[in-house]
Amino acid sequence: MKRPSTLFAALVVAALAPATSALASPVVVVDGARHTVVDDPTLPATHDLPAPPAAGCETPVRSAAAPRSARGSATRGPTVPRALRIALRKRAITQEEHDHYRAVYSGARSAKRALSGRRSLELGSVIATLERIAREKQLFSSRMPALFLQLRRNTEFWRAQDFPSAPPSAAPEPCQRPSSGVGGARVTFPGSAMVFQYYPGNGLQLQPLANFGKANGLYNACVKPSGTVPCKMDELRALLDEMLETASRRGNFTAWEYFFQFGGGTPPWASGLAQGTGIQALARAAKLLDEPRYLKAARSAVGLFEARTPLGVRLPLKGGNHYLIYSFDPGLQVLNGFLQALNGLHDYAKLSGDARALALFRSGDRRARIEVPKFDTGAWSLYARRGRESSLDYHRLVRDFMNGLCDRTKASTYCETTERFSRYLREPPRVTFVGATGVKVRKPAKLRLLLSKVSCVTVTIRDEVGAQVFSTRIKLPYGNRFFSWTPSKKGDYSVTLNALDPRRNEGATAGVVRVR
Repeated sequence: MKRPSTLFAALVVAALAPATSALASPVVVVDGARHTVVDDPTLPATHDLPAPPAAGCETPVRSAAAPRSARGSATRGPTVPRALRIALRKRAITQEEHDHYRAVYSGARSAKRALSGRRSLELGSVIATLERIAREKQLFSSRMPALFLQLRRNTEFWRAQDFPSAPPSAAPEPCQRPSSGVGGARVTFPGSAMVFQYYPGNGLQLQPLANFGKANGLYNACVKPSGTVPCKMDELRALLDEMLETASRRGNFTAWEYFFQFGGGTPPWASGLAQGTGIQALARAAKLLDEPRYLKAARSAVGLFEARTPLGVRLPLKGGNHYLIYSFDPGLQVLNGFLQALNGLHDYAKLSGDARALALFRSGDRRARIEVPKFDTGAWSLYARRGRESSLDYHRLVRDFMNGLCDRTKASTYCETTERFSRYLREPPRVTFVGATGVKVRKPAKLRLLLSKVSCVTVTIRDEVGAQVFSTRIKLPYGNRFFSWTPSKKGDYSVTLNALDPRRNEGATAGVVRVR
């Protein structure tokens, strides 16, 4: 599956489903030229939408600040000021709103000219995205609150701050380099509960998934008191009020959109994972806080699951609907995003009595029961349909979302797969040395092995007296694999294979190669 490298890090919200506990997560609180880092116990400890799978190893991310398609159409369509004038003339915005947005835009352009280096590029990417949306006649009045808030926060940040960094990964998987901590940091501002996230090359971005994950964390702190995380209903209300203010009209429904180019999709795009978490959080808070307007917003947001891609996330397939993780990519079917969308639809339908949502859940549920076995390799889970295996974080995540559907439906497909996915976390990889072909002195030979799950494999070859003549360490997916070795002289050689799976369970085997 060939797709460009993406800007999302490889971690997902850990507090979306009831089965997953929320852990403290570092947040950069910005106040003018000063900032502090605090732990937010209600914000999911891991973050981001899952990244589309890359073919082979991960490659460095590239900036999507000014895609060629956008630069190529830069001379067509209205400018941002003209789009604002058109909206004012149509009475879609007030004079006060027009003047505010115009001042934010002018201030951002002025700030960019005063900056240099990467900070200028970060702010410039946010400006360029806004300008492209305007030129493509997509700068509707409903999108203006989110886009101009995002622009204002970026201007405020890059004028005074350096690059925010997330903490490095504490325990990387085998064969994986520790995270540098660059990118992924969450940022908040005084007087606001809303979370932004830093994506290198794209500045600070509104992150609907993280915000709704935090809303679920705040809700859980009130309905499932732990004694360590206080119930803060006022903060939950403030956060959801801000989220309602930044919701867009997408077609004839409400959506929380993303505003940067990524994985082949251009903004604005939407996510079934984020939207499902959103309607779940809104429905829960509507009951807890007695706020019917949250339920009304969730009802409108269900439309994303009714509309077909690329406007919505519905992909009709045999047996029912698959709800896409990305509205722009019907070819990418990620199980964890699909399952959490179903959890969200189920909870909203149950709390609201909405027959539309219940029908959408049932259609998705039928399709999910068909799909789930296809993501089970027998030793691990697949990240995407016909794609690579999950990382450790994604394997745990899909197991937890699966467990949520098991609790809700009691369906054996979900419950039994949850048990198997949990067992895979404990089972060591099975590695078998199959043999060698083309083994001749000073000729590259292929040594073949069979591997049960994605692992970091260490290969050691020793000669007849026990001296090591070859060693390599490589991350390999499950299935029939091989590595190359060029012997320097004839004789019998011992081959040892050690495999470490993502959880560091170890499997080993040995064999002999005779070189003629």
